[in-house]
Amino acid sequence: MVQARDLECLYIGEKLESFSLLVSSSSLKRYVLRKGDVVLSVRGSSQRVSVVDQCSVGAIAGTNLAVFRPSERLDSLFLAVLLRSDWLSGALSRLYGQSSGTRSVSLAQLRLLEVPVPSLVVQREVGALFLALERFRMATLGMLESRQQLAELSLIKLLGEPL
Repeated sequence: MVQARDLECLYIGEKLESFSLLVSSSSLKRYVLRKGDVVLSVRGSSQRVSVVDQCSVGAIAGTNLAVFRPSERLDSLFLAVLLRSDWLSGALSRLYGQSSGTRSVSLAQLRLLEVPVPSLVVQREVGALFLALERFRMATLGMLESRQQLAELSLIKLLGEPL
């Protein structure tokens, strides 16, 4: 099952929660995620959006998530980038309302959202650019974490183990 916490990166990660369902599979078919679906958190953290890739095909979207199935005219990665972008954050922020102190947006409100649809070539270039940016960001965060660990080890070496 895909949860909001699984939407950190542009593509949904491989480690998904699993459990057994006691309902007929035919009633769930329309909820099963397909490759290229775009999953958006509609409650809580805004702009948590990811694309379903081969690793998460067959999972089911959890509560508080909306699933978009883009047409052939709209690249899934481009839509995810757009929904995550600062460029669209103003429009999304206006859609998110407050209910009991938690931000939420309805599917009806999301349907009113207008997004530009450039050519598929441009959409794929934008998607590739942001995917490269995400990979660079993750590598940078990994290096910073390694540097922090090295500094901590240096401190232990200098001062000894903590009491």
